[in-house]
Formats: sequence, structure tokens, C-alpha cells
Amino acid sequence: MNIDSLTSINFIKIFAGVFLTAYVVFAFFVVRQIQLLIAVLKTSLAPFMFFISYLHLFASILVLVIALIAL
Repeated sequence: MNIDSLTSINFIKIFAGVFLTAYVVFAFFVVRQIQLLIAVLKTSLAPFMFFISYLHLFASILVLVIALIAL
């Protein structure tokens, strides 16, 4: 890719794709950390925390897919 052909719109698309992909990777780490926290705490909130962490992961993947389609 030539640097002259990198318009501002293309730069925004590349930046958005990289940023959203990094956010999904972060969401995977959040799910893993929540699972470790549940194992340590063993509270009655564990199923709720587990559900919320996977809901967050699903929502971030959904946002990534919609954004990549829109871009």
C-alpha cells in the first residue's frame, strides 16, 4: 500500500478495525479474569458474574462484526 493512497477515510477504517479487534481481545481477557475471580471468591454471585462476563464478550464481538460490515 502506497502512503499517498492512504486517505483519511482509509486510515479511520484501519484504526477502527485495529481498535475494535484489540477490544475483543481485551474482552477475552476479562472473561478469563472473571473466571479466576469466581474460582477464588466462590460466592453466590458467581453465576451472575459469569453471565455478565460472557454477555460482555458477546456484545463486543457483535459490535466488531457490525462495525466491520459498516466500514
